[in-house]
Amino acid sequence: MIVTIIVWIASVAMFLLNTMQRKHIQRLETRLIKLTDPDDYLTYLRQQAAIHDKGTAIKVLRKEYPEVSVIKANKLWQLV
Repeated sequence: MIVTIIVWIASVAMFLLNTMQRKHIQRLETRLIKLTDPDDYLTYLRQQAAIHDKGTAIKVLRKEYPEVSVIKANKLWQLV
C-alpha cells in the first residue's frame, strides 16, 4: 500500500516536471523563430539549391535550422 502511494506520487511529480519542461522548450522555440531572420533561411536554401535537388536541399536546411518546419521549408523553396 505504501509502495503504491510512493510510486503514484513519483509518477505525478515526473509528469509535472515533464509538462513544465515541454512548455519551457516551446517558449524557447517560439523566441528562436522570432529572433531568426527569414532571409537567413532563404539565403542558405539558395546556396543549397545550387548544389542539391529540392528534397536534399530542404533536408539540409532543416538540419542546419531545426526550427524550420517542412511546410515552411517548402514555402521557402517556392521563393527560390
